[in-house]
Amino acid sequence: MIKMLLWVRLKQLGREINGLGLFRFLFLLISVFFLFVYIDSKLRGIIHFPVVSLGWFGVLFWMHIKRPDKLFLKQYFRWHRVVMLLEYFLLSIPILLFEIYHQQWSSIFIFLFLLPIVILDWDVSRFQVRRNFFDWIPSDAIEWKAGLRKYFWFFSLVWLLTIVTSFFVGSIPLGLFLLGVLCVNFFENCESDQILYSYERSPKSLIKLKLIRQLELFALCTWPLIGLFLFFHWDYWYILVIEFFVFCSLHLYMICLKYAFFKPGKKSTTTVLYGIIGFICSITTILLPIVWLMSIWFYYQSLQKLNFYLDDYN
Repeated sequence: MIKMLLWVRLKQLGREINGLGLFRFLFLLISVFFLFVYIDSKLRGIIHFPVVSLGWFGVLFWMHIKRPDKLFLKQYFRWHRVVMLLEYFLLSIPILLFEIYHQQWSSIFIFLFLLPIVILDWDVSRFQVRRNFFDWIPSDAIEWKAGLRKYFWFFSLVWLLTIVTSFFVGSIPLGLFLLGVLCVNFFENCESDQILYSYERSPKSLIKLKLIRQLELFALCTWPLIGLFLFFHWDYWYILVIEFFVFCSLHLYMICLKYAFFKPGKKSTTTVLYGIIGFICSITTILLPIVWLMSIWFYYQSLQKLNFYLDDYN
């Protein structure tokens, strides 16, 4: 049965690669490799590897909570926890190799010690989140309402752990990075055309509202983290300022991209590809002007796309 499951996983991987295309897959693979090299060269001597291990542990914890096949594995595989643990270990190999390269044995031990905790039966559906928590989110920010309902526990865990460990210089930049990437996921899926009509705004007015609302909410969530970082690590103030600016640029880019290829109630594969390209360009920072130029282009493309749906409100 385990061999069959591994075969199914390989077929799923092959299907994803075929759907993406060999050229695009190789391009992304090479881009990720050079991104790792770039980050290593820029942050060498600054990286706190225990923070990296804890951050990756948080990512795996979130993946385990959200994965939809836990019940299937539990019903058909006696050693389902071992299977999931093996999958998470394989996903962690790049991080482990990175830490082995830098001879960070204590960080590796911390990660391997915490890894089995991920596969415990975490049933977040037993916890009821009060509706009044979401009342502070404006009704027009449907991406935030849907995203926080879906990723509430991961978002809260990262936010709280970042505050608790804020005395580490690398903790808050890592926490801001995870929150920024999580907010990118809010704009993966397009809303239905009925929701689009409910705004009763022109395309230009709607895009402006979305851009401003994203900056407001992201700044509201991150200002306590930024304040703590400036309090504890004032000498490195520029790190968080640059990171915050980069993610604001990426979020605005994702909003324009979403509506440039708008399909009611669907997720566009073109949006995913351009989103990955925008993310890589943003992280490298020297390619950030490309994100700005593409944002302007996607902005005008989104106006034309939304004009088909919202022409009556012009």
